[in-house]
Amino acid sequence: MGLKSSMQQAATAAFKATADLQTEAYVKIRADSYNVATGLITNADVSHTVKVLFTRFTDEERLNNSDILLEDYRVLFPAKGLTFAPSPQDIVEKSNGDTYEIIAVSLDSAEALYSLQTRAQ
Repeated sequence: MGLKSSMQQAATAAFKATADLQTEAYVKIRADSYNVATGLITNADVSHTVKVLFTRFTDEERLNNSDILLEDYRVLFPAKGLTFAPSPQDIVEKSNGDTYEIIAVSLDSAEALYSLQTRAQ
């Protein structure tokens, strides 16, 4: 087993340890398409159900990055085994209907954990 695989397994195990803090969410991947014949853009978003952890950014993180607003949330979830990759402007929707636009996406170098900067819509 290589280092990357070990890191992915460790991130997955750590995430499972926080199961009581997680919430189910839907990550809606924007998949707009342009019809050349009609000139229309159609929306064909695809939703993926994942368990996520919502956390707040620290004061230090907000001070060091002016793009992070006070009301922004960090959304974390393991990357291992996912069939999609979130992008800015995609949507995270909690099971209670609250929606958050993805502002920024980061994936650690071992491709083990996604960290999304999200903002309530």
